[in-house]
Amino acid sequence: MEYNLGNLRIFPYKDIQELDNFYCGITEMDKFIHNSNGFTMSIDNHYCKAFVVKDESSNIVAVFALNFDAISFDSDNIDDIFSGALGSTPNIDFEYNEIFISKVHHPALEITYLAVREDKQRQGIGEYLIEEIASAAQKQPFAGCEFLTVSAYHCDNYTAVNFYSKCLFSKLDISRDTQTTTRMFRMLYPKQNTEDIEETEEDLPQS
Repeated sequence: MEYNLGNLRIFPYKDIQELDNFYCGITEMDKFIHNSNGFTMSIDNHYCKAFVVKDESSNIVAVFALNFDAISFDSDNIDDIFSGALGSTPNIDFEYNEIFISKVHHPALEITYLAVREDKQRQGIGEYLIEEIASAAQKQPFAGCEFLTVSAYHCDNYTAVNFYSKCLFSKLDISRDTQTTTRMFRMLYPKQNTEDIEETEEDLPQS
């Protein structure tokens, strides 16, 4: 069943009290949200900016946080990016390809945290928010941004990796994986059709 996504509104996070009744059902994630030394401390100390998502009745149905990031790619990632193995290739000028490959870091926006209220899950809210975040990253006027990144959480009985894969994220080969997270990325400016991908494969600079 799809939720009525058109009624959702995004607001800046105010304080921990407004999340008193918010639970996503993943124990460690809920602990992080409700622990004053977790979610709120990260926000108060400028690590990330947080937002709450409300429905037409002003009930919070999701929460997420963002920060600026930078990612590096190894040769396997570069091959995947330019071959179309990720489903698309970067929408950049051919003359910029070699410059792109030579960059040590690429600017990104990281999804630091994203959770949907337990009783509202599997209704399209998470996917909707990913697209809203991607659109906001493209439109923000402050800095260049080529990718979305996330450290997808996983534990014995839960993984967010499949969700992010469904939202067009790929695993990052040069990663900061931990026992509970997998680093992933998504292109913000992909080419839109297979003809463009085939053309880019033919013109790919040889390393």
